[in-house]
Amino acid sequence: MNATTQTESAEFRELVRQLVDVLGLHATHHRALADVLGEKKAALVDKRFDDLQKTLDLEREAIGAIGAVEEERVRVTQEIARHLGKPRGALVRVRELVAHVDDEFREELLDLRDELRSIAADIERLNRMNRTLSVLSLDHVNLYIAMLAGRDPDARTYDQTGGQSRSADSVPSLVLDRRI
Repeated sequence: MNATTQTESAEFRELVRQLVDVLGLHATHHRALADVLGEKKAALVDKRFDDLQKTLDLEREAIGAIGAVEEERVRVTQEIARHLGKPRGALVRVRELVAHVDDEFREELLDLRDELRSIAADIERLNRMNRTLSVLSLDHVNLYIAMLAGRDPDARTYDQTGGQSRSADSVPSLVLDRRI
């Protein structure tokens, strides 16, 4: 049976339906991850560290759910590739698949592809912001600890005449030239 006949079979149509369903689940789980990352950003900004731990747990759960769906996506995609005459283990991209499916599936696949791209961009943006906020939060904690200890290796200390010294270890410093 050639690839054209294979793509017209009921089995092929069922595999495409499964792929549409799996990609829909993928979008749902990725959207949930994006929501959790948004909550994580808010927790970092508002310094709600109890909520931050909860969001980290939810983030791990969302990533686990995405991983489970990803395994199914790979399985279905490999089956579709087999129907298209591709070598064993090959995957098929949506761009390539839409040329072999009915209009009914074509629009759904293209819409899901666009939705997943949009969600991926949101996740990337939130990850970038959360990484920055985490670093800034850690810098703030380190500075706070340094202030409590009276030392900050990056700060300058001032003597009574207004002179500066970079050696914060030699003189306990309570006045730091550092933005908090």
